Amino acid sequence: MNLLNSIFVNKKFAPFFWVQFLGAMNDNIIKNLLVILIAYKGIELYGLNSQTLIALVGAIFILPYVLFSPYAGLLSDKYSKVKVMRVTKYIELVIMLLATFGFYNNNYLVLIISVFLMGVQSAFFGPVKFSIIPNLVETKNLSSATGYVEFGTFLAILIGTIGGGMLSKVSSWQLYGSILCLVSIAGIILSLMQPLNKEKGMELKIGYNIFGGHIKLFRILSGQWKVFNIVVLISCFWFFGAGLLTVLPTFCQKILFVDESVVTLFLAMFTFGIGVGSLLSGYLSGHKAQLGLVPLGALGILIFSFDFYMSNKGVVISREQLITFTEFISSSSSYRSLIDFFMISFSGGIYIVPLYAYVQEQAKKGTLSRVIAINNVMNALFMVIVSLIIIYLTKINITSVESLFTTALIFTFLFSIFFFKRKEFRDSFKAYIFRK
Repeated sequence: MNLLNSIFVNKKFAPFFWVQFLGAMNDNIIKNLLVILIAYKGIELYGLNSQTLIALVGAIFILPYVLFSPYAGLLSDKYSKVKVMRVTKYIELVIMLLATFGFYNNNYLVLIISVFLMGVQSAFFGPVKFSIIPNLVETKNLSSATGYVEFGTFLAILIGTIGGGMLSKVSSWQLYGSILCLVSIAGIILSLMQPLNKEKGMELKIGYNIFGGHIKLFRILSGQWKVFNIVVLISCFWFFGAGLLTVLPTFCQKILFVDESVVTLFLAMFTFGIGVGSLLSGYLSGHKAQLGLVPLGALGILIFSFDFYMSNKGVVISREQLITFTEFISSSSSYRSLIDFFMISFSGGIYIVPLYAYVQEQAKKGTLSRVIAINNVMNALFMVIVSLIIIYLTKINITSVESLFTTALIFTFLFSIFFFKRKEFRDSFKAYIFRK
């Protein structure tokens, strides 16, 4: 697949690419804006300090994936994925209007509720995001198409992250609301441009109890244990990624003693790195899911997390004013941390794309949306768990950089268990490393 043709010319793939791109961008504008405002304004709610609130915001956004993914997966397998995508975009606009009201009233409770609702919307879009790709491209292009989607997602996160950081410096609810709503409207228009394909939905029964489908959902993986292992490996990455992003604002404020613009710079390095790594991983995989790349990505995450920890574990900066963006990048000592952050995320991109492509290739016919839903449930559970771990480590006075390296060690341990215990995964790694 040619990248530019795929995302600008291809009438089947391009509208979907830009719909998911704008959705990811909006998610991250509102989340990053809220997190930075909480961190640097010292916002407290119901006795919770700003660090705890930041962890809570992350957990609240991903909680709907645990609650609603079974229902979302059923909907996506039963009905047209394009129609489900369109409905989620209409809902997104309503949520952005609510968030605008929250910014207007400076009401952080309403804003946190808006983040939760965005999580609900994303949970219903999630099964569509990867299960629709096999309907849009040939099987031989699954890995590269998945790489493009991951690249686009993290490029959108990058733009949303930078946008949220820039908006945090401007006290204007009108500007906040206008941008969020306009992005949603653009997503709606693009979703209407997505052709309705001829896919035939499954004859599935959807009950009214949206919380009763979790056990049934996991039964779908019965007999698909290789796919289950891959789902766990994907969740391990999001465990690490969520932990990393949770501690980042505190790391920047308390250890580096830098202002909001530097937080945005680190987030930009992280998201850009994942995007580039995803694109390269899709290219290196060729026409199949190349699991041999996955251990290389995991090793990169561990190595550069360790170097990041070593370069920052003894840093103690105390000044009357926070260090600005210009002051930070003018210091040669800052580049080691930035490069480490980029390489951590680059390694993550190498790691994640073959796993998603493998799920798309190997899931039983007619179950892919629900398998993606299972994946989203698992991802969310792992991310909630790491948020709780970070909250506990904060309470026992573990520094943010120590917490980050702790999550990297846990990630490596879990990866080693679930990848190398299966002979076919080990063989794929050996074949990739020792190929002629």
